[in-house]
Amino acid sequence: NRGLPNQHPIEAITGLRDILNRLWTFIHEQEVSESVWVVNHNLNRFPSFVVVDSAGNVQMPDEVTYNNENQITIKFISAFAGKAYFN
Repeated sequence: NRGLPNQHPIEAITGLRDILNRLWTFIHEQEVSESVWVVNHNLNRFPSFVVVDSAGNVQMPDEVTYNNENQITIKFISAFAGKAYFN
């Protein structure tokens, strides 16, 4: 067994996938309605993203600025609360 845990190979792959997803993705929760979201995602790259308002509708930004590899500013026409999913 070489000191490895008794784990099915598929379970090990699933566990690795979960770890990698946490390293490669980020979810920003915007709890206060704002028309400008400044997000520190700390992914060390320029990720793609999608924004969903608190009602579950996808929202398109009016303007996007990648401030650096770890921060993005997203501007919308109107203020709302929701989540931004980065990958």
